[in-house]
Amino acid sequence: MKSNPLATALAAVFVFCLCVLQIPAQDKTFPEPAAPAGDWTVYFQAMGHAVPGKLHLEVDGERVSGTVETEHTGPGKVENGKWANNKLACTLVFERHESIVFEGELKSEGTLSGHYTTEGRTDTWRAERGEAKPANATSRSGSR
Repeated sequence: MKSNPLATALAAVFVFCLCVLQIPAQDKTFPEPAAPAGDWTVYFQAMGHAVPGKLHLEVDGERVSGTVETEHTGPGKVENGKWANNKLACTLVFERHESIVFEGELKSEGTLSGHYTTEGRTDTWRAERGEAKPANATSRSGSR
């Protein structure tokens, strides 16, 4: 069987291009972790109880804003928010409660968690995506 000189030449040019021009391999970088924008159910650990609330975050680049509400604090706003390196930092400001310094990070399973400071104490919090349960539902164990 005779070989086709044109097909052989085209194959050689193709191999040359792959080797010499080093066509880049498929991009194998992973996307940035999802920003925490959206609605969350937040649980503040306070005196042995998990106090639930609603947390709504809006993210614009590194800037974070939004709203927060629990039965204990009433409604509030997310101020001075920053989202960088998979970490969240902000202040939760309320009309009828002391401000809360709020810091945490997005975990691999998609939850947020961290520490908060208010009324002279520091404790933990965690949040799950989705709408909050009624604000009067508390847990003595601190876990759901």
